[in-house]
Amino acid sequence: MKLVADKDSREFYLGESTKRIREVAGIEEVTISQYLNSYGRIKDVEVAKMLFSVIVDTIVHRENMKAVKRVLNELIKLEKTLQEKKRVLSEKDAEEMKKAIEKHLRIEKYMASFYRELSEDLNQPEVLRDIRIFQANEELHHKILENLLKYYL
Repeated sequence: MKLVADKDSREFYLGESTKRIREVAGIEEVTISQYLNSYGRIKDVEVAKMLFSVIVDTIVHRENMKAVKRVLNELIKLEKTLQEKKRVLSEKDAEEMKKAIEKHLRIEKYMASFYRELSEDLNQPEVLRDIRIFQANEELHHKILENLLKYYL
């Protein structure tokens, strides 16, 4: 199983995606401004409710694009350090890694529980779907870390 894309595809993905994300985030920003301008002039409550939903989604899109941009910048930094990693862990490094993973298992379990509870309290569907995705993602992290401990440490 291939866990990491090859170097050439990662470089293309990171470089091209970063450019496109900047473009999309800018469009979302302008769109929000235009929607808010229109929203302020609307008198009909039903029309306002419909536009409100679109505004919320667009804000979520903008903020997600900002987050994705930050993630890609972090990936670029991590990519540079990947080349320096050793292929085999020493016994001492393996023990330190095991302790760190055990700690992170507790964190991932807590975060999944936190997102589950938060999703029960939220009634804003535009945000709720992301919270549920975060919860599923934390549960996946927990499984990955469990498998890492089980099979490699």
